[in-house]
Amino acid sequence: MKIDTLLVAAGPVLHRASLSAAQQRTLTSAHAAGRVVRLLPGTYVPRELADDFATKVKAVAAWSPPAVIVGAAAARMTFWPGLPVDVIDVARIGRVPTAPGYRFSRRAIDAEHVVFAGDVRVAAPALAAIDLVEQMGGDAIDACLRSRRARLADLWAAVQAHPNRAGNVEIERLLRDSRDKPWSAAERRGHRLLRQHRIRGWKANHEVWVAGRQYFIDVAFLHARLAIEIDGRFHEDDQDVFEEDRLRQNALVRAGWRVLRFTYAMLVNHPDYVVAIILAALAGSPSCTALASPAPGYRRLARRSRAAAAGATRTSNESLAGWGSRCRRSPRTGRVSQGVSPSPWRPVHHGTGSLGERPAGRRRVSDQPSASWTMVV
Repeated sequence: MKIDTLLVAAGPVLHRASLSAAQQRTLTSAHAAGRVVRLLPGTYVPRELADDFATKVKAVAAWSPPAVIVGAAAARMTFWPGLPVDVIDVARIGRVPTAPGYRFSRRAIDAEHVVFAGDVRVAAPALAAIDLVEQMGGDAIDACLRSRRARLADLWAAVQAHPNRAGNVEIERLLRDSRDKPWSAAERRGHRLLRQHRIRGWKANHEVWVAGRQYFIDVAFLHARLAIEIDGRFHEDDQDVFEEDRLRQNALVRAGWRVLRFTYAMLVNHPDYVVAIILAALAGSPSCTALASPAPGYRRLARRSRAAAAGATRTSNESLAGWGSRCRRSPRTGRVSQGVSPSPWRPVHHGTGSLGERPAGRRRVSDQPSASWTMVV
């Protein structure tokens, strides 16, 4: 029998133990001639397919049907198709070999967290994601949630089903940090910033339909029709993503949403600016319920607001961290006080307008006239 005939009949992955005596002799001759190569014990493939990802995965099932593909390879097969995979991780009970392109571990996988891709046993998306945390941190969890192939509850279940695995403490910390279901590291940081400043009333990755197209707003304040868009660390490197985000923003504005956009660098280097701009936008909404309780430092910010209203301005070379209005809700009146941006933005007052009538016998946090903003050239 010729090797080409054998490959058509039983290939492209050939497992010696499953072949007849005549087929085994053909395999031996083909291997000696360099027509096929050995990937795993007793498992051979045509030389031209030795580096093919799908073929290498099938070789695992041919060699040991109970073995489970885990880690990056499992993520690529279940929820992250574009993920580069240099080494295929395989979990197995019993002896494990060494083979180029594979990494084996002696590990039991809970059957509830195994799915099948053809004849190949693969870690379910939730388990594959937490396996990648050591290598990729929270990005693996974010990518899994973004794919919607697993829920946050599934990730918790995967951790609890494998209680003795290394790294569970860090995984649990990241899962707690993922309670608002971020889809990227930038969104995770943005959510953390909102929680730290006790800003409420928002929903992550809110689904909207505009003109028959589906969009997801990174952070949506539904009551205020305010959309917060967060650009990731490598956001502008992908031209398609860059263009799509601009189309989405235009569609949201046409549908009546106000849109604020922040970069990863702003979140890291100028968090006060981000918070101030969001609070200023929310303060302009008549249905503002952003603060469930006063944020730390609100008295200091209120004093700055009163000083600004009296005509105090700062020089235009102040850092970006000082930009933006500073807004906090008063613990006594429940109303929001609005500060003033440093130069080059200065207030132009319009009479005696206020943020609302104050209750009798109570003192307003800010009694200054209302102001709009104009650029001082």
